[in-house]
Amino acid sequence: MDSRQFINAVFWMLRTGAPLRDLPPD
Repeated sequence: MDSRQFINAVFWMLRTGAPLRDLPPD
């Protein structure tokens, strides 16, 4: 994934408190 997707993943984690492995598939 590119840097923008990584940043989105970080914000998702901060927003939801979900671990990275629980991110929805892109």
